[in-house]
Amino acid sequence: MTAASSHTSLRHSLVRVVLTILLALGLTVLAMLGPVAPGNAGADTDHLAAGESLRPRESLVSPGGTSVLVVGASGRVSVYGPGGDVVWTVGGRSRGAALELDDEGHLGLVGRGGRTLWTPDLGEGRVVGARLELRDDGDLVLLDDTGATVWATGTAQRSSTLAAGGSVLPGQPLTSPDGRHVLVVRRTGNVVLLGPDSRPRWSSATEGAGTALTLDADGVLAVRDAQGAAVWTTHRAAVPGSTLVLRDDGDVVLTAPDGSAVWSSGTGLGPASLPVDAALTEGQRLDGPDGHLHLDLAADALTLRYDDTTVWTAPAAPGPGGSLHVRGDGRLVLVDGDGRAVWGTPAPEGGAPGSALRLDAAGALLTAGNGQELWRVDVPADVLAAATAPPPADCSLVDGPVGLDATVLTSHGARVHACLADAVDELLTQARAAGIDLGASGWRSHEQQVAARARNCHATSSGVVCRPPTAVPGSSRHERGLALDFTDHGRLVRTGTPAWDWLVEHAGRYGLQNLPGEPWHWSVDGS
Repeated sequence: MTAASSHTSLRHSLVRVVLTILLALGLTVLAMLGPVAPGNAGADTDHLAAGESLRPRESLVSPGGTSVLVVGASGRVSVYGPGGDVVWTVGGRSRGAALELDDEGHLGLVGRGGRTLWTPDLGEGRVVGARLELRDDGDLVLLDDTGATVWATGTAQRSSTLAAGGSVLPGQPLTSPDGRHVLVVRRTGNVVLLGPDSRPRWSSATEGAGTALTLDADGVLAVRDAQGAAVWTTHRAAVPGSTLVLRDDGDVVLTAPDGSAVWSSGTGLGPASLPVDAALTEGQRLDGPDGHLHLDLAADALTLRYDDTTVWTAPAAPGPGGSLHVRGDGRLVLVDGDGRAVWGTPAPEGGAPGSALRLDAAGALLTAGNGQELWRVDVPADVLAAATAPPPADCSLVDGPVGLDATVLTSHGARVHACLADAVDELLTQARAAGIDLGASGWRSHEQQVAARARNCHATSSGVVCRPPTAVPGSSRHERGLALDFTDHGRLVRTGTPAWDWLVEHAGRYGLQNLPGEPWHWSVDGS
């Protein structure tokens, strides 16, 4: 386990302890004041039913105990997600306020005098709920009497860890904390690690419907078929209580309870640059940002590889104990074990302070501190083209963010993944034929998602709050080209409008589902 994950676990444990103490104190105070009034939710329940409420210092706890909702003394309602952080909050500055789901199914934060301080935005129609649920993934969901979702905070969080007894299933991936790497189980049965460019970096090379990646209580990590038979394992000695972790560097690691590594996919990325006066020594390497380009230093060669293809080798070998350096005068120099230069780039005229060697998606580049290019090696275009797989025609196989080249601009001006383009064009055509002036925006780049997150989210004293809920970069369906935000006469679609009614009736025919709580947002899986 890394220091960061240890810190997160400790923080999560402390949060749970504090919340438990607060809950106990709250119940003790209530007991001293007299019997609890009818209509209060039971301690440690995961839901509110119609007619129930949560008073200050009372809480909901998700079924698995990973998420907690607390009504604070100040009237602030906060949801703590699986990582121990506040993922959603509302209210505050109104002591004694309670979270209520009244007899008619109206959810609200109500002050002492009965004044409603907050209610969820359910659109123009007066939609009501029968049950408010807190789920293990950190989502707070309002359900009607049929079990359909009528509102949600949208704070469901993907996990970067798999605990003993857990499984990774199709549609339920592991995601690195920074969202750049995703471990998915494809519906074809293959378990695949997707890098920041959404291309595979590792796979189990398995197949078959019903496949799952499982970690049992004995510490055996295996890919199992529909009958439960293991079709792939790590072939390492099992350590009971182990945890599978997908790290930010892209390494998938099975860690023992003492934090030691039992098994690793070996896909962890090293640094992408070598600064001035630093050294790359024998056995070390630089890695490109998407995990495909590598600069390796061995005793017999300095080699630049794109996946398994060698694209450049230094004219001389350093021998045992050799190293690669960026000199202060702007030269890149390969030296042997005695410090003698065996190869180097020309010294730039007048020197080049602040130089650095870095790898990008398509080559190695030596630049001066002012950005001037001093030397470079490019990956041949045919190697890049051969490594780029065509975009899948089946949207269910799109498991992570995609680049612009995987998208299509439809005739109606919506940019989506190629697998969805025909359906979106037909939907917009039929809507306009029915007199509904629908428009749509679809794919977002990673940078656009980062900007949306920055625009819609802000830090508070108790955590980050997003209005409207905005996915963490790397996890948005917009980044896959599989989601659209629909507009009606240029404004976002709202419930109770003809555009909303038309989408509810027809969008399913084109493979789109609505995200509860956001009438304008429709995607291939409703998320």
